[in-house]
Amino acid sequence: MQKWVTDLAGHRSRPVLSKCLQLASAVLRSAVRNQLIGTNPCEGVRFPKLRKRDTEGQIISRDDFRIALLPAVPDRYRAVVTLAAGAGLRWGEAIGTRDDALDR
Repeated sequence: MQKWVTDLAGHRSRPVLSKCLQLASAVLRSAVRNQLIGTNPCEGVRFPKLRKRDTEGQIISRDDFRIALLPAVPDRYRAVVTLAAGAGLRWGEAIGTRDDALDR
């Protein structure tokens, strides 16, 4: 189970990893209660330490955004994409922004 969790941690977020381990542990706890297995192999499993992500090359410059990305965005989405990029908003925050929340 430790190897599975460690492998999963390489490409899943901490909350997803936690839910997966909780589900596996619940199933295996039931197997222990029903005397199908002796112990729960999830007991004692630890989450691997988080490594800092390498963000090099993942952040787009303002010029690249304006010159390369923005022209590819359909006209009706340009305002919300520009708002999201400029303010660092996630998509749900950007599309949930109301007119009265903006300075004019």
